[in-house]
Amino acid sequence: MQEIVHENLKGTQEKQKKLYDRQSSRRLLGVGDKVLVLLPTLGSKLEMKWQGSFIVSKVFENGLNYVDRGKGDKQKRVYHINLLKLWKTREELATFSCSGPISREKQEGCNPWGNQRETWRDVEISPELSNEQLSAIQLLLQEYSDIFSNIPSIGHL
Repeated sequence: MQEIVHENLKGTQEKQKKLYDRQSSRRLLGVGDKVLVLLPTLGSKLEMKWQGSFIVSKVFENGLNYVDRGKGDKQKRVYHINLLKLWKTREELATFSCSGPISREKQEGCNPWGNQRETWRDVEISPELSNEQLSAIQLLLQEYSDIFSNIPSIGHL
């Protein structure tokens, strides 16, 4: 009887893990990355808050990460990827932000999307269209070519 209960329990646990992991995020962290951990606050077990920064000391394939919270061996714990968020310094975040109106020259230097420019020629058009439809779409793409770029810009209505 005990073996049957144990088998049912194991099957149910595996099923629940698959359902939980299916909805988990697909982020990957590396050893040495600084992370924030979603932990309960001191006042309430039900209220969660991002705390850290802590260092990832080991990464497992199944979405689990071994995090060193820095206060001895008792503070080294395994957390699921859903409870972790990559931590960035202000300097790292500042490299991706540009404030105020930007001239075209400044926009090129302040581009978090990289320098590669996609154009209207990079738009994939369905091969099922007729030649007439294809040429009409290419004319429209060429006419509004300033819209089709990987670099955002200010639009005027």
